[in-house]
Amino acid sequence: MQKRQRDDSAIEMAIEEIDDAVKSHMDWTRHLLRLCLLGEPPGPDMIDPDGHSICHFGHWLQENQVMLQQYDPDKEHRLCTAHEDLHNAIRKLLIQERSIDEKRQLMDAFEVHQTALIDMLSHFRNRLEESRSHYDPLTGLPLRHFLENSFLEFQRRTRRNKTLFYIALIDVDHFKAVNDQFGHVTGDDALAHLAGLLLKAFRENEPLYRLGGEEFLHFLEVENESQALAALHRAMNLLRVTPLATHSGEIDLTLTIGLAHVGSAEVLREAMERADSAMYRGKRTGRNRCVVAEPPAALPAEVAEPH
Repeated sequence: MQKRQRDDSAIEMAIEEIDDAVKSHMDWTRHLLRLCLLGEPPGPDMIDPDGHSICHFGHWLQENQVMLQQYDPDKEHRLCTAHEDLHNAIRKLLIQERSIDEKRQLMDAFEVHQTALIDMLSHFRNRLEESRSHYDPLTGLPLRHFLENSFLEFQRRTRRNKTLFYIALIDVDHFKAVNDQFGHVTGDDALAHLAGLLLKAFRENEPLYRLGGEEFLHFLEVENESQALAALHRAMNLLRVTPLATHSGEIDLTLTIGLAHVGSAEVLREAMERADSAMYRGKRTGRNRCVVAEPPAALPAEVAEPH
């Protein structure tokens, strides 16, 4: 899974909702125990064939299906199946008389499915907790943890769509001077400012990562090289007309970008090396520009200035 920007409040809310979902399921189980011991009447969510859909936990599952699929589609499917199966086991126990052996088998099935359900909810809770350490707290952008899988997914997507895959290695020019002159707090503000502008300039379905320091990586799906360059120049121009406002005045930031066309079977490391080489060529030739890397098939690289 790859997200453009972390939403801390959404992650916290999702964790709280999983805790509430576990509690609601345990309340349902306690009601089942009281039913068996005290003869209390079963609710519709215990005897209805669609009981798994109408119980509180079932409603939560339906509302959060997309979120769970983003984190782990296989376990989301298994979670839904375990929940439905445990409801079916209980319904069969309650709607007609059973022999002791049949009851034992159904209770065994219920316990297996309930254990699986709790285990998978714990898995999703851990994934949510874990995800907080895979995003940059300053910019909210994903870090390297997601990068390899995201690269392969994007590569498959562009092959399937018969489009071109480009990566852009983005570096802030003279960023050390910003830190030295204005301080590291302002430097942090500059990086957060830049990340927000890049997200605004780039398409939502094209990932943006913070690699570390003042370096970012962006994936582009385009029909041709000109489209890739145009997208990067839009971002550079947006930054040019949107300086960072500080108590000491406005700070103008510029970018040097290395753009590399990714081969259909190329690995991430090779593509990044070419983009990195192009970016450093841009640094040596004046900064504030986008340089096209040597493609997998050796063609002359181009240097393109922002319009």
